[in-house]
Amino acid sequence: LGISSLDISIRGRVVNKAGDPLQGVSVLVAGTKNGTTTNRDGHFTLSVPDGENVVLEISSVGFQTQTVNVGNQTEINVTLDENVSGLSDVVVIGYGTARKRDLTGSVSQVNTEQLEGAPVYDIGEALKGHSSGVQVTNNSGAPGSRIQVRIRGGNSMIGSNTPLYVVDGFPVVGGIDFLNPSDIESINILKDASATAIYGSRGANGVVIITSKRGKKGQKGLISINSYYGQQEVAKRYKVLNAKQYATVANEWLKNSNLPPYFDVDTVNNPGTDWQDVIFRVAPVQSHTITFSGSSEKTRYSLSGNYYGQEGIIINSGIKRGSFRLNLDHDIKDWLSLGVNFSVSRREQFSVPVDNGSRGNTVFTGALSAPP
Repeated sequence: LGISSLDISIRGRVVNKAGDPLQGVSVLVAGTKNGTTTNRDGHFTLSVPDGENVVLEISSVGFQTQTVNVGNQTEINVTLDENVSGLSDVVVIGYGTARKRDLTGSVSQVNTEQLEGAPVYDIGEALKGHSSGVQVTNNSGAPGSRIQVRIRGGNSMIGSNTPLYVVDGFPVVGGIDFLNPSDIESINILKDASATAIYGSRGANGVVIITSKRGKKGQKGLISINSYYGQQEVAKRYKVLNAKQYATVANEWLKNSNLPPYFDVDTVNNPGTDWQDVIFRVAPVQSHTITFSGSSEKTRYSLSGNYYGQEGIIINSGIKRGSFRLNLDHDIKDWLSLGVNFSVSRREQFSVPVDNGSRGNTVFTGALSAPP
């Protein structure tokens, strides 16, 4: 649009605490899309409206964002401070909390924002690739199938190698497939011997500490919705014989066995049935969560409900789950508080023989071997 006569040009330079210039720093007029970036010497030039209360937002990855009131200034020099808040993050370690800079054991934090976007039934499956030393595998591709989590490999030849799951301070027997990923506030994984010092032999295979979302002090009533819908289909199919090809091969097999042919190949005109078309389908997957959270002077609450539904790409397979969670905290006295963690879930799983059963006789192998 060009620069009007009422615009003024602002120049400046952005450096770090050591005085070194910072390249690629964003310089933006607050509330607008008018902005620029610094060059390799840290300098920038920006045109802003004259006579207005202009505020610049100066930001860069790894540094704290600064705001500057322009006023009558035409030259602005800014020093950005490094963002060290990551080292101040609180990590749950079983016997309490600690800051990252103070940790001596091997504890891994998982970014729960990435977990919320993963369309998975079991929160364990969403851990794939998010923490070093943690291996997650599926024993089947069927919806709702068991997830195997191993922390730094297996420790026993005959015993269990499953880690201990602790949800809101309570050890959980079995898996964590009842949890809704949208309800998770943080996940911390204890991977070394310090886990056994806290939980004894139960922590020998590592400990996964899960903290669910709770209401925060000073938070006004908030309603949040997390929802997605998608479709799944088989990526690749086997190429099988049509009816005429099958009849030709069958007659050849009979001929080689000194038996008369069974099919009149010349009369076979229709392609027959590819049984993969019969067992496979385009299957929807969906999840819907609504959360109510907030606080009063002494009470904090978080209430959520979730529905998860996934149909398998093989007909008559799938899973449905409904869950409800309430986290309530109330300060009775300055030195006494009451906390309630309530969770209930119900699931329905529809299974068909798709894994290797008796000599590999499954729906899928049956579809491949059935005559067309």
